[in-house]
Amino acid sequence: MRAIVLGLLLTATPALAGESQAPSPVAERTLEVRGQSTRVTLFDNRLAVVSMHAGDGDPVVRTLRLSEAEYGTWVGILERSMAAEEDEIESSVQALDAVCRVRVYVGPDAPYSFEMPPAAAVDRYLRQVLDVLDAIEKQVLEAPAWYEKVTGWEPAVGDRVRLARGNLATVVELVDDGIIIVEHDGTWVREVIPPEARVAVIVDVLDAEP
Repeated sequence: MRAIVLGLLLTATPALAGESQAPSPVAERTLEVRGQSTRVTLFDNRLAVVSMHAGDGDPVVRTLRLSEAEYGTWVGILERSMAAEEDEIESSVQALDAVCRVRVYVGPDAPYSFEMPPAAAVDRYLRQVLDVLDAIEKQVLEAPAWYEKVTGWEPAVGDRVRLARGNLATVVELVDDGIIIVEHDGTWVREVIPPEARVAVIVDVLDAEP
């Protein structure tokens, strides 16, 4: 495992025997800047949590359960990054009022702990870890209120949905690769919705028709 010095500290410690938590963290990043703290955590039940705290105010917490595909992609990148080897690098960046702390719980010698100034130079493998956590934070904060309900839905013919335009529709056909076809109420118009567009087109899933 690579060594990172002068502003970037790497520590690998063994997991405590007999400890078991449900859910358990997969990776976490805490960014503290001038008294403001933002923490993003990915758990092994696919739940992503972003907690923002400024001064004496109450923290703001947002959560989002990722799809299995999204979760698998992020964990795969984290595992490959932690298993990679890289030459020693140096960083002379100093930041007295800002710090970034990262913990990764997957990989051959997990868990890993990193602490660095936010602007410190890092190797490409740790950059991948930071990019994953940045992407998860962005997804949690930008996700619409209906994201989990729509992405966790297993469509069936007859299911009723509310579309982003405000009208209702019925699932009339399931096609390969997760594509569904819905028929708009009051018309004969049928719309093809691929899985990647589902959250943008459908804002609620109602009870299926009897």
